[in-house]
Amino acid sequence: MGLGALFASVLPYGCSSDDGGGSVSQSDAPNAVAKALCGDYYGCSCDEDNPSVFSSQDDCEFQIAATVQQAIDEGKAAGLSYDDTCIPKLRTVVSTVNCRSGSQVALDSSFLEAAYEFTDCKIYYGPNQPGEACQSLNDSSGDDCVKGSVCVAGVCGPLVARGGVGASCQQNAECDPGLYCIGIDNQNAKTCQSLPSVGQTCLGTLDLCATTAYCDQATKKCASLPGVGQACAPSPNVLLRRCADGSTCNQDTCEAAPGAGEACALECAVGYACEANRCVKPPSASCEYTRAVAAGN
Repeated sequence: MGLGALFASVLPYGCSSDDGGGSVSQSDAPNAVAKALCGDYYGCSCDEDNPSVFSSQDDCEFQIAATVQQAIDEGKAAGLSYDDTCIPKLRTVVSTVNCRSGSQVALDSSFLEAAYEFTDCKIYYGPNQPGEACQSLNDSSGDDCVKGSVCVAGVCGPLVARGGVGASCQQNAECDPGLYCIGIDNQNAKTCQSLPSVGQTCLGTLDLCATTAYCDQATKKCASLPGVGQACAPSPNVLLRRCADGSTCNQDTCEAAPGAGEACALECAVGYACEANRCVKPPSASCEYTRAVAAGN
């Protein structure tokens, strides 16, 4: 099943068309999440990776719905307010993954933007202001702090703001989507930066370029990584690649990377990953998430 069809099938569950992303009511949330996650789980063949988790798609939906209902019951019992925009944001994350592996989506700014939106959304929230005492729910991403804040160590505080270009950081998650936390000239003083693309000047003393490029030392400009049959880039790029994605460097010449089932050392054809020295189709990044939700995590 394609993800486009999956999310179209979930739209009737309380979605509106005028609030920039839709909404899902409390009563519809368990069914909506179950259909979204389990439709994706079987559409992305996650059951082939671990067939013992669910006996069928219906069983998957039953387990997911039960977990979500537990979270709904907890929030209602605590008398908190329900945020009907969180479930649509979850569906957007799954849709953006589109059956790709974690390594394939890790640098995708559209995925990161969707993931950040969902991570910052609390399905239940309360009236407590920043600085006031608070309590988190056990079974859902909620607490009794107001929207835009989070309960940490029993006190409401603001969400951690992600920085734009030049903002101090320690890891990529502290930067806006599409930016990287790097030390341009000093690894002890990292800031959020946009890596220059092909044709732009290499960044800093490390001569950084986008992940699909390398720094041409003759011009100090970013150039596209070479493809099959071309000479390998003279030096590796930020991902330690000397050839374009789907190819590998062999005796200073780029050649097609090994495909499904073939022996590998590091790189494989597009869509495959090198595991235990064999190229395999990696599971979708959403597979483990669905299993975790079913387990109540």
